Amino acid sequence: MKVRCDISEALRAGRAAERDIRGFLTEMEHDLREAAMEERFTHEYKNQTGHLHNSTEAGLVSDSDNELRIDLEQGEEYASYVVEKGYSDFPDIAERTARKIDRKFAAVGRRAGSR
Repeated sequence: MKVRCDISEALRAGRAAERDIRGFLTEMEHDLREAAMEERFTHEYKNQTGHLHNSTEAGLVSDSDNELRIDLEQGEEYASYVVEKGYSDFPDIAERTARKIDRKFAAVGRRAGSR
């Protein structure tokens, strides 16, 4: 007895899901870079040296077939002091962006699951 299975539909769905996920990752990187930009343009501290302002960024750390890592950070040690004193809303901006990304990721998961 020979059994033949047409897996073409499953393969098409898999490729479509992969495209969705790759597109989502690009959106995620954009959202994080936008969050860094928002902080740079809305902070209330005086930008005397430019160090904290310029170190506020989102950047690609690693990209492989199964992982994309992007860090959103303020790269100076005194950033927590600036936040604590109320001159920066960076944690709120980062949290809001994380929730936005979570919602998008859930939507991608639902679409992939419906195929």
